[in-house]
Amino acid sequence: MATLVEVVKHGSALHVEAAVQKLTGQLNKPNSSEVYPLHVAVWRNHLPILERLLEAGAWTHCTDGESGWTPLHRALYLGHLAAAAKLLQAGHERTD
Repeated sequence: MATLVEVVKHGSALHVEAAVQKLTGQLNKPNSSEVYPLHVAVWRNHLPILERLLEAGAWTHCTDGESGWTPLHRALYLGHLAAAAKLLQAGHERTD
């Protein structure tokens, strides 16, 4: 069975939608490399997937095991400014 991180990395927005519903327990869990689904969506600069993960409740403050960066750090480093803006907006709106 594929993990949510794998689906985000290789799947389309349609596949991710199905996986988010089926694999909800993996939304805020890293894979064996300590990478979260939201990090992968930012890395791929796939805005519809990023938005879907945020809508489902993905944490904007999670840090990866490689660099200790949050998805926002990664978005800014890669120059994915639209993704960074979405992360900032989502982080500002959250209260958890």
